[in-house]
Amino acid sequence: LFSRFSLPTGINLYLHCQLHPSAGFSIIYSLLYASATALLHANAQRFDAKEVAHLCWEVKRRHGRLDPTDAKPWVIATGKAGFAYLHDAHQQQLTSVAINPCWRFFVIDLGEPKQFLDSAIAQRTTQCQTAAHALGLQNLQALSLSLLESEEANLEELVYKRARHVVTENARCQELIQLLGGSDMAALAQCCAQSQRSLQQ
Repeated sequence: LFSRFSLPTGINLYLHCQLHPSAGFSIIYSLLYASATALLHANAQRFDAKEVAHLCWEVKRRHGRLDPTDAKPWVIATGKAGFAYLHDAHQQQLTSVAINPCWRFFVIDLGEPKQFLDSAIAQRTTQCQTAAHALGLQNLQALSLSLLESEEANLEELVYKRARHVVTENARCQELIQLLGGSDMAALAQCCAQSQRSLQQ
């Protein structure tokens, strides 16, 4: 921040965080962004929220393992109440989706420790990359379910399941956008349940 904005002075900062420890990286990004904006405001500096979010992302990238497609800093910097955000990981774009005011969402803390299963995530990523390579694709974003099903016999069973989850999950994200703007609770619950069942396979 000091090198980017040539800030003349620092500040004494007191942080009070009410986010639950299980929020994981959300806490890190929230504290980074809050500290950065407080420092900039104290020095009467004008700034672009997206640029500060990118600086926070850079800090996390330099000091720990980071998913390059992580959208959390951008959502924290630009998110607004009453909206959900669709993230295109390949284009690095966020699309805001207005939520019907009839919905009320509750976060339930199961009281279980947060586990970052880096090895499992990396394994699934490799399996998806294997599927894309076998189908002659750069990634699975443009893969249709019909094409995937026609090539099932040419893929290992587990690789096929991982690719199928990605393809169907992308479709469910698009479906969820429409459902959040409506009021069909049964359809919304079914979409979320299908996502969980698919992920467990």
